Amino acid sequence: MCTSSTCGAGISQFALSSDGNVYPCADFCEDKKFSYGSVKEDFWDNMLNNQTWKELRYNYKNNILECKLCEFNKECSACCSARSYYNNSKIKSIDPVCEFNKLMIVFLREELSKKGDIYFWWNSLNTTLSLRGDKFGKYN
Repeated sequence: MCTSSTCGAGISQFALSSDGNVYPCADFCEDKKFSYGSVKEDFWDNMLNNQTWKELRYNYKNNILECKLCEFNKECSACCSARSYYNNSKIKSIDPVCEFNKLMIVFLREELSKKGDIYFWWNSLNTTLSLRGDKFGKYN
């Protein structure tokens, strides 16, 4: 399971299958069309010229119009290229867990608001979501 809050497939992570093929991430290993080639060959040129790699480089939620305009954009971590592709046949599309995340964020906002002075803190340097407020301490 990927723990990147923004999809890192082919950018900050790669997967190596048992036959030596290189893929953008482990979730793409089931489909040979996503292979960048084999480590036994010169896969680097294949990767740089691969259409999938070019799409993955720009698959950020702010490049997907629905995500960019979404009120939950800063709190949402749904942006899995593999899930999007296998469910919508497009890498650059809304992640299928989007609706679940919206419901969960609303629920968490309601629950956390009962705790007092709490707010979400979005750390854009490492794309993490943390809590701030009197109940959680100054530097949680």
